[in-house]
Amino acid sequence: MNFLFISVFLTTLLTKVKGDACAPGSFGPSCAEKCGHCLGGDSFCHPETGTCRDGCSSGYVGATCHDPCPRGSYGLGCAKSCPENCRGRECNSVDGSCQGSHCKSGYMGRFCTESKSGYMGSSVRKVSLAKWGDSARKVSLATWDHLHGK
Repeated sequence: MNFLFISVFLTTLLTKVKGDACAPGSFGPSCAEKCGHCLGGDSFCHPETGTCRDGCSSGYVGATCHDPCPRGSYGLGCAKSCPENCRGRECNSVDGSCQGSHCKSGYMGRFCTESKSGYMGSSVRKVSLAKWGDSARKVSLATWDHLHGK
């Protein structure tokens, strides 16, 4: 068994016997501190130190799991990179969605993966409507890419 798990278990057991246990979700000498985002929930937060037994839930880091992922990353262990079309590579630390209206020019949607009207292709090549006129609206993505060697 894991030493940390045994230590947490014994500490929790001893504090419950003494009647000093904190309610789930709190820790510290007077139970005034709030547990972070522990993987598995509040019951996996050490009653004295606030450290998370099994690590942090998606989007958080640190011993007590209070800190969101560093800029540009998200997910469990902050192992995923924010979508490339999020302006400044900033995204929600939990699910990777782009914050607010922070898509790069030509993109939209929760993850900035949808092309805005007037833009085409995976790397968003803006169609010059002045040059191409109404016929540009009729060009399919496949035709556009084929004509331009993409």
